[in-house]
Amino acid sequence: MKYAREMAIILKFWKTSFIQMMEYRANFVFSIIANTIDFIFGLLQYVFFFTVTDNLAGWDENSMLTLYCVFMCVFAVQFLFFYPNLEAISEMVNNGNLDLLLSKPLNTLLLVSFRRISLQDSGTLFAGIALFLWLIISGRLVLTFQSFLFFIFALAASIMIVYSIFLLLISLSIKSEKMEDLASFTWAIFAAARYPVDIFPKKIRIVFLTAIPIGYISSIPAAVLTGKAGFGAVFAALFVSLLCICLSVKLFYASLRNYTSAGG
Repeated sequence: MKYAREMAIILKFWKTSFIQMMEYRANFVFSIIANTIDFIFGLLQYVFFFTVTDNLAGWDENSMLTLYCVFMCVFAVQFLFFYPNLEAISEMVNNGNLDLLLSKPLNTLLLVSFRRISLQDSGTLFAGIALFLWLIISGRLVLTFQSFLFFIFALAASIMIVYSIFLLLISLSIKSEKMEDLASFTWAIFAAARYPVDIFPKKIRIVFLTAIPIGYISSIPAAVLTGKAGFGAVFAALFVSLLCICLSVKLFYASLRNYTSAGG
């Protein structure tokens, strides 16, 4: 297997991260509970909204709950796998660990992107999955083989776009060495994705589906699940996600070429 060594190293890093979290079990459990409660409060906002209206830009309550489920699951994935490595990159640059990594015959992209994991947001992920199952069992969300298959591809595209955004931010961190506002910037991007792209004016929708493709993060997967979109939307999502991955990878390696080491 081509990247077997890198994957083995990443698994060891994850094991270390898990051991570190288990040193503070109470904090770990509290984080999971807090994130689950946060999920519930966010869900209640959607439920209360539909006490005064029947739909939002063509999205009824069940469609919006599906979108919320997709958004929160993707949100949890980015905090489980991507954000910890974004936080770590400035530290790696400043303490020289990035120099050490670059001197090894390993895939730098994989190790920089996935060396850390944070399980505190697993509560959000489990709550999102539970909501998804409840929507299906209660009959609020009717799945077909085609809609589920399209959803899997749309969700994969969503996660690839999220990863490309974080890889872009990691590249900028390598270049600037210190970007304290990355967390705020990242949340500003994801905040817009918690609403259907259809609620925005046409020009903004075009931007969110092209230049800043956050429309594919939750709106398209949810639209596919609820029958609002089909093959065309899935194809566009996959095309945009692959383009984002290619561009972010190129920028990442360009930032490494211009990297001058911790000592300058």
